[in-house]
Amino acid sequence: MRTIVPLLSIVLPWKVRRRILNRLPGVDLHPDSRIGLSIVCPRKSLVLEEGARIGHLNVIWKIDRLHLGTESQIGQLNWISAIRTEGTTIFDAYPDRRPELVIEARAGITQRHYLDCSDSVRLEEFGLLGGVRSTVLAHHMNPHTGRQGCAPVRIGRYSLASTNCVLLGGAVLPNHSILGAHSLLIDDPGTSHRLYVGSPARPVKEYPADLAWFRREKIRTF
Repeated sequence: MRTIVPLLSIVLPWKVRRRILNRLPGVDLHPDSRIGLSIVCPRKSLVLEEGARIGHLNVIWKIDRLHLGTESQIGQLNWISAIRTEGTTIFDAYPDRRPELVIEARAGITQRHYLDCSDSVRLEEFGLLGGVRSTVLAHHMNPHTGRQGCAPVRIGRYSLASTNCVLLGGAVLPNHSILGAHSLLIDDPGTSHRLYVGSPARPVKEYPADLAWFRREKIRTF
C-alpha cells in the first residue's frame, strides 16, 4: 500500500493527494508543503515541514525515511534510492545503518543527481547539493572483507557541493565550505570555511566568515 497509493494518486490535484497520503502511517505533510509529479514512496516515514517542496520527475523509493525541513527543496529529475533494511543480508555487519535522506531547514538538492541512501544522507541547514549530475554513494565494497560496507554522508551548514561531484560513504563536507566541481570527497577534512578541490578533495583556499554564501537567508533550487 505504501507504494501503490502514492503511484495511483500521482495525477490527482495536490490538495486531494496530500489528504490521501496523510492517511498513511508515518506520513506527515504540512498544508504548505508540496510534491510535484514525482514518485515519492519511502517505506516507513515521509515528513514535509512547512514550505518544503519536491519538484517534478523525481524517483524517491526504497529508503526507509524522507524528512524535509522548513522551506527545504528537492528540484527535479533526481533519483534517490537505497538498499532496504529488510530482505537482505548484505549489510549484516551494520545493524545500526539508517537508509534515509534528511534535508534540514532551507537546505536543498537541485536537479539530475543520483543519491544512494543505503546509509544516512543528511544536508544540514542551508546546505546545497548544487549544479547537476553529482553522485552521493553511501555504500561501497570493502576490499578487506570482500563484502559491502556503508557509512553516512553529510553536507554541513551553509555548504555547497558543486556540479559533478562524488561523495562517498563517510564523507563530510564541513560547515561553511564549498566542494569544487568534479571533486571527490571520501572523508571528513574537518576544517570549515574552505574551498575543497580535487580527487581526493583537499583544501586550496580559505574563505572569510562574512562570505555572502554563508549569510544567505533563503534557498532556491527550482
